[in-house]
Amino acid sequence: MSSLRREGSSVSWVALFVCLASLCMLVYSGVSESRDSTRLFDAVSSWVEWGDLRLDLAAWENPPTTQTSAWFPLENAAVEPGQVLAAAPLYLLARLLPGVGLAHTVWLFGALMTAAAGVVFARFARLLGVPNRAALLAALSLVVATAVLPYSKTFFREPLTLLLLLTAACVAYQARETRFHAPGWLILLAASAAALLLTRASSLFAVPALLALTLPMPGALRELRLSRRIALLWIAAAALPVLLVVGLTLWGDRLGLGARYNVAARLLEASVATLPTALHTYLVSPGGSLWGTSPVLLLALPGAWLLIRQRRGRVALSSLLGVLGFAFGYAVFNGEFWFGGLAWPPRFLVPVIPLVLLSALPVFERAARRPLSPWGGLVAVLIVYGAWVNLSAVSLPLESYSAALPPEANGLYDWGAGLNVLAYLRWNIIPMLWNTQPFDLAWAILETPAMFLAYGVLALFALWGLRRRGRLLAGALLFVWLALTLHGLTLLHGRDPRYQPDSAALDALLPILEAETTRDDVILLSSPRYVPYFQNRGKLFDAGRVIALELQVGERVSESQPARVESDYPPALLTKETNRLLTNLAGTRRRLWLVVDGSPDLWWSSRPVERYLSTYYYPLRVIQTGPLTRLIEFSVTPAPDPFAFRGAVLPTDLRFGAAIRLEGVTLPRGGVYAPGDALPISLLWTTEAALDVRGSIGVYLRDSSGSAVVQSDSMPLNGFSPTDAWIPGAPYWDHRALRLPTDLPAGDYALWVKVYTVGEDGGILDLPAAGAATLDGVIGILPVTVHVE
Repeated sequence: MSSLRREGSSVSWVALFVCLASLCMLVYSGVSESRDSTRLFDAVSSWVEWGDLRLDLAAWENPPTTQTSAWFPLENAAVEPGQVLAAAPLYLLARLLPGVGLAHTVWLFGALMTAAAGVVFARFARLLGVPNRAALLAALSLVVATAVLPYSKTFFREPLTLLLLLTAACVAYQARETRFHAPGWLILLAASAAALLLTRASSLFAVPALLALTLPMPGALRELRLSRRIALLWIAAAALPVLLVVGLTLWGDRLGLGARYNVAARLLEASVATLPTALHTYLVSPGGSLWGTSPVLLLALPGAWLLIRQRRGRVALSSLLGVLGFAFGYAVFNGEFWFGGLAWPPRFLVPVIPLVLLSALPVFERAARRPLSPWGGLVAVLIVYGAWVNLSAVSLPLESYSAALPPEANGLYDWGAGLNVLAYLRWNIIPMLWNTQPFDLAWAILETPAMFLAYGVLALFALWGLRRRGRLLAGALLFVWLALTLHGLTLLHGRDPRYQPDSAALDALLPILEAETTRDDVILLSSPRYVPYFQNRGKLFDAGRVIALELQVGERVSESQPARVESDYPPALLTKETNRLLTNLAGTRRRLWLVVDGSPDLWWSSRPVERYLSTYYYPLRVIQTGPLTRLIEFSVTPAPDPFAFRGAVLPTDLRFGAAIRLEGVTLPRGGVYAPGDALPISLLWTTEAALDVRGSIGVYLRDSSGSAVVQSDSMPLNGFSPTDAWIPGAPYWDHRALRLPTDLPAGDYALWVKVYTVGEDGGILDLPAAGAATLDGVIGILPVTVHVE
């Protein structure tokens, strides 16, 4: 089967890419698998939308920890920029294409990088002189029978790091084959090494492996003849990554990359405390090692011996140095985080899997030449077993395994017995859960088996296409893959339950946000509940920045579940990080927008963020798009503190009904305004007796003729201070703001106020008003004049 034709056959490489990409799409999930990938995705969206790496939709998981006057006081993602830049085109494409999701599209990244790595691997194998059939078999094994497969469905950095490391190794080998006389290869080597470092700072661990492919053997030194120009290019190619690391070490923190490239800090933090455990897991354990989760890599042991016999030991040496570099590097410099969190092991060694599989190529040659030989049987068994192991990895969410472990595991993903005891190995536990848990596969979630069938048929057809020449066939295969994937993304966008596709309230909210907010605005999500929707469907153009707040300590998520903290003091209902963030935001702008996922109609709904903003700032208006979905605009002029024992600036003698008194009014911004301004108003109330009704308050701006200009109607303090809860003699502030029309004529305007109740039939009953300045027996005229210039 002469599948991969001569080097440069575009049809072969495109067909192989389509085949591998189709296989990866069989296990595509399209959803975040951990906080690491969510953080990376948020960095991508921030880069495309705002040109920075700040965490906004992920702020609820990564709240700001410092007081700052920055315009967007958010934490930086502190990640290497390589994957952010590489995935940005997918995000931008999703923004421009109607009917496809942002997260759904970006999560194609792992599949694309994995398929590309398979093509580069096959190309490298051909460069090493491996026959077409063996190169194809090894490339397929890389994708379907190693731990590379589980990472193809994630947005972790491993697939891109793997691709770039493999590319750098291939280029390094090619440059050496030309005896470094081809400047193009040296330039490409420098570029690939720089891209690798920009994707993962720990790629420095791969330097020995790359050098093993680059430097001549001692006996060949006398054969090396370099012109001065080539020598200078070689030095420049080696210096570029070094200078890049030095520059990023000095300025990485200022660029939002955190301490990723701070080599000195990493050296100071190095520890050997976890070295034995980490090395045992990486290299020995049956449930977490390279050979445990990628059993086909065992073929590298006899393969390395065959390479040495064939005088190609340089490849085997590179494999060994790659494994040792990454294993010792992560064990020493990652300390207690050596395992990699919620991930399929060994996460940190995944990028070197192709390098190790290169050493197995001589075995693949023998198996491809004689499939029925012992070598052929061994290869077949390891491929099938590896496929089973990694099918278990992709079938369910990563956390399903830890949840199924016995109590003594304490839910730890790196539990020792789970890595070393056969009964607790992941591929023994996970299949037992298949009958009880839904599969973590996009097409299974949608219940569309036709997508599995379509990608499977396309993969087989692409394999058949490897035998054929012609750009037309290559283009047709790629077009079909793109069309099929676009169709799948469209299906997911409309039906994926993980991203709230049926939320009519949020769909109605998006055009309102685009119409009402500007790029200078901040739109706060009062809790993480709506984050999945905005991650995938929240395509906003020229609108404010959406920042998700964490679930507050004073929040009640249901009638039966009490809040963690109950208090009459609004700041006590928020986390300290949220208090800090709201203070920072209010100090740098004149308004805030809040998307609330709760309703005043639910008696148990505490809505602590809304309560805090209503207590210390001024609600301007409320736009309701669903029973539980409201958009509130706040003027962030500081309001009188209700806990500061201060009275109103202007006292009044107005009374409403038998007991309610308006003690005074405060205009915190004075009495002079311009058209379009927000007019904040604070009213100080008391009651002489307990009230058994809930009254609403109407505040009206009137011109000199008494004609209505703008008004505000709501219960006191945006509903958080109902009159039937007032204690006689206690003061109660009510803050609200009026938006002056942009075409309001200059002149003097009056403020009127009234108190009324709403009956069960919707009828309005005005309470009688008494005092020095009243109108029609129900309206009180406030002792202020609003002057508009």
